[in-house]
Amino acid sequence: MNYFNPGFTWYESLFGPSNYAETLAAFPIVLQGQGANAPFTNIGGLDNTWVQGRRATRFFINDNLAWTHGAHELRFGTNTRLLRLNDYDFG
Repeated sequence: MNYFNPGFTWYESLFGPSNYAETLAAFPIVLQGQGANAPFTNIGGLDNTWVQGRRATRFFINDNLAWTHGAHELRFGTNTRLLRLNDYDFG
């Protein structure tokens, strides 16, 4: 008997400003520290306006084979999973 079960899942969790022009008009600069000894070394830029979040795609393949011959039974199988993560953090 052969049992084959493929699968697929996908989700997206991205967030960011819905309107970049309004975001830049309200707060046009970004104050960002680059370490404990330099609290405001990067002034200005678009660091907080880029999309951030994650996309995850998963693929599954389960394939099992059971073979009975007389008093003997042989079983073989594989359970393969592929996980693809795309992280978005440009700021």
